[in-house]
Amino acid sequence: MRDVRGLGRWGAHWAVFVVALGSLVAMLGCASLRPTPAPPERRTNIRLAVAGFGLPNGMRVVALTDAATTQVTVSVHYDVGAIDEPSGMDGIAHLAEHVLFEQIYQDRSIGEHFAEVANWHNAFTSFDDTIYIAKVAPERLTELLRLESARLLLRCQSLADDVFARERSVVVNELR
Repeated sequence: MRDVRGLGRWGAHWAVFVVALGSLVAMLGCASLRPTPAPPERRTNIRLAVAGFGLPNGMRVVALTDAATTQVTVSVHYDVGAIDEPSGMDGIAHLAEHVLFEQIYQDRSIGEHFAEVANWHNAFTSFDDTIYIAKVAPERLTELLRLESARLLLRCQSLADDVFARERSVVVNELR
């Protein structure tokens, strides 16, 4: 670019940049003068009956009832997550989440029981909690709650070494 009005080569570049920037600011300023359309009206009719209570062992129970649904969702939250892992044992909370599906209850794994009882089930471990979720038909709620109770009461006593090793490998691969 040649010298424009004694600005020198780089001065001319800056002059072009400043003019372009000024034009952009002017265009944006004009665009903002247009009235903003009103947001659409949103109506949400959520009618949930909420009840909650605490148990002597510290467990909190919250029930939300929605008469419009055809299934029951049970979400069990444990206040243990990645933040609680000892130094050098990354992934141990996630491994615990996995192996709690593998415990043997009656004649097969808790996970197999869940697959039979629930319409859908899953779990995840986050920074500060581990959550198990299952959806069932209302008539299967008692079975599901028995499984959740068994998951907690078994304390991994029925877990085979080969199953533990398999789940450890799965979690190591997930953390890569």
